[in-house]
Amino acid sequence: MRKLPVFSLSAALMCIAVGGAGCESVEQQRHSYLLDVEREERISAIHNDKIAVVEEFDVSPRFRDKSLVYRTGKFRYESDYYNEFLTGPGRLISEETRKWLAGSGIFGSVLKYGEVPDPTYVVKGDVTELYGDFSEESGGRAVMGIRFLLVDFSGEKSKIVFEKDYHCGVGLDKRSAENLIEAQNECLRRILRRLEDDLKAVVSR
Repeated sequence: MRKLPVFSLSAALMCIAVGGAGCESVEQQRHSYLLDVEREERISAIHNDKIAVVEEFDVSPRFRDKSLVYRTGKFRYESDYYNEFLTGPGRLISEETRKWLAGSGIFGSVLKYGEVPDPTYVVKGDVTELYGDFSEESGGRAVMGIRFLLVDFSGEKSKIVFEKDYHCGVGLDKRSAENLIEAQNECLRRILRRLEDDLKAVVSR
């Protein structure tokens, strides 16, 4: 019996884990994906001097690598060598958050960390969940969880003025890496909508 090369065997096992979608050939090329969240509309910035800086987000060690992660059982997770984020997920999600908040009209400007020495606020994030849940025989879903903090630097001492955990799950049309990315984009969009509403109430006080 001819043995498959190691990389081919790994691909075959991953195809089984995600239900075989898109696995016509065992030998696969690696594919890279971006998270890209578009706003329905861009709100004109409020005329104020409040500057928000978005730091690069931390990510749970379970989901920190670029490889997509699949939950295949109650306590079993698999990473996909053949499908990955183009860069680290913390960097991707923090950049999409910065772009989203820049179009929200909440702050006078929203910048990357290091672009201004004395920001009014700093937005911090911790990605607690980021995987495709394929633990059930039927269907699958994207799962995302993010903890956000807003730190106020306008006074003599910095202070946390907002802290909240957000969780989202979105079902997949079919089991494939591309559909998982689409669903994760929708998860992030829903989370950022909720974050925007919450931050409006905090910053307007």
